[in-house]
Amino acid sequence: LKYGDYGIVRPACHGLENSQCLEIAGVYTGSASGCQPCFTDPDVIDAATDYAVQYVEDRIALGEKPGDEIRAVDLAHYDITIFCNCKNCRAALSYDGVQSGAVVKFANAVAEVLAEKYDGKVAVGVFAYAGTNTPPARTKPLANVRITYCFYIGCTNWVCAKHSISGLDSANCSN
Repeated sequence: LKYGDYGIVRPACHGLENSQCLEIAGVYTGSASGCQPCFTDPDVIDAATDYAVQYVEDRIALGEKPGDEIRAVDLAHYDITIFCNCKNCRAALSYDGVQSGAVVKFANAVAEVLAEKYDGKVAVGVFAYAGTNTPPARTKPLANVRITYCFYIGCTNWVCAKHSISGLDSANCSN
């Protein structure tokens, strides 16, 4: 499927992690470009929405059912902490104080379509990590947006896996 000057939605894979998933020809070529896609671009949102719907429809064609075998579509972002800096993404950052605001708005846009089309039985899955591990100040995820918190990676630090998630026992860690 083609969207304006943008490219093609690829077959299912690990969310947006693999550059083969969502390629926006001439503008964004996946993680090879070194940064996240523009999560506020309507064409990117349309492409991701169509990818999610097609993914669900393909699974329905195999006899699977929304809410049973089909519970979520993974749209997790790349393992890259460099985000789009366009006017709309900067506005989302200003509104929510963190990069996760634009990602949650993006997930909400796709989730809204899936909720309507599949009676709320299919969620959108995203990760909170690699620059999005702090929740947005104002934007809240819809009921069918599932956020998996990954405590081990943030934008500026790594958490030592030899200690509890609270970190209280890691004050003298040499790792």
